[in-house]
Amino acid sequence: MKIKSDERGYTMMEIIAFIGFLAVLGGGVFSMIRNATNQMKTQQSVAQVQRILKNARAVFASDQTRPSTETSQMTPTYLLKLGVYDQTDANDEKAFTPYGTEMVFALCNPGDASPCDGSSPYPYFSLTYKGIPPRICNDLLAGDWGSDPSSGLKQIQTNSTVFTWEGKAPAKLLLPSMTDSIAVCAPSENTITWSYYL
Repeated sequence: MKIKSDERGYTMMEIIAFIGFLAVLGGGVFSMIRNATNQMKTQQSVAQVQRILKNARAVFASDQTRPSTETSQMTPTYLLKLGVYDQTDANDEKAFTPYGTEMVFALCNPGDASPCDGSSPYPYFSLTYKGIPPRICNDLLAGDWGSDPSSGLKQIQTNSTVFTWEGKAPAKLLLPSMTDSIAVCAPSENTITWSYYL
């Protein structure tokens, strides 16, 4: 005696379609997670630069507390000891961005040569992020690093391109246009340097 059943299995096409649907859904979720992570790290970078700016100004506010600016003296260990960096920024050998790439601090007194420009009549410091991917570079350039020259922002340099205040009253934001930002952040790894007066 044979038992008839109305049940049937899935066809190969139905299984492939279902797997394809899961792949598309998974890709969308992965993309959303990646975008959220990038946005979080950009916010952490802004917070890191602003914290280091505040700490550097507090530590180096007077000429008496400002050391000579030999690059060898501005080690992560020294900057940790002074309180310019905190434990999340550096270890004994290197300082790091929220992206895990290298970060370099330089203190520049009037007339100092490389890495300083030597032409500034006022002391300033620079903070450099190295090895930044293009999309993150664009996001960082779009940040509000100072709404006018009174913020102390001297310039932003991306790779070899320097963005400075236009010098017109009222001063305009020191931000590159989207076209400029895309052009200067085109390499696979970028360097961004923020320079602030003390």
